Amino acid sequence: MNKNILVSTLLLYACCMALLSCSNKKPAIFKNEQGQYLCKAGGKIYLFPYHYAGGDGVFVNGQAVAVLDGKWGVIDEQGNTVHPFVYDWISEKGEAGFADQYLVKVGHVDPERKFYLSGGQTGIINERGEVVLPPSYVAIYPAVTFGLMMVNNGTSVDLANDSVHFDGLYGYINKTGQIVIPCEYEEASPAFDEDGTVWVRKSGLWGKIDTLGRVKEPFVHDHIEH
Repeated sequence: MNKNILVSTLLLYACCMALLSCSNKKPAIFKNEQGQYLCKAGGKIYLFPYHYAGGDGVFVNGQAVAVLDGKWGVIDEQGNTVHPFVYDWISEKGEAGFADQYLVKVGHVDPERKFYLSGGQTGIINERGEVVLPPSYVAIYPAVTFGLMMVNNGTSVDLANDSVHFDGLYGYINKTGQIVIPCEYEEASPAFDEDGTVWVRKSGLWGKIDTLGRVKEPFVHDHIEH
């Protein structure tokens, strides 16, 4: 091989390896005076809202919920954006819903992080950077039983007098965000019983349905014991 060609090849290889190394370099993580973790990537400083001094690792399976200029998104370990910073809140990965998904919210979120009681609209995103369900429900409850999560299709919530009242109706969705049981119940439980049934109220009366919405106990009860 010509000496000049060999040298050029070696230089090109070295440059490629340097670029590859830079592309895989993880952003430096540091802590502020409050003990919160932050990182600087691409000239931007991201705050990790869930991880503090002495806490667990910042990234979960290579991803972390982060805050940038007051908006929430998801980044990977190289500082690349997995989900854009357009949300007002995002659950920890797998905290609410399914293990490979996040719940997201646009609109108000109360300081105690009771996101399913805080109004706004809630949706679902996944670890692959896909929007599974755009923010569509005033509440998606974090309990998952028989592959279903309870939702309310209203637009607001009233927390007056130590009670919770949504202006919509309850139903149940699956992991893909599809409605399995339509939103037609005035009250409902977020979790199915071991036998795959749940108490729901319709037209002022309680009955039981299964995971397909089939009536298992007729709607004849004025009240039930929770």
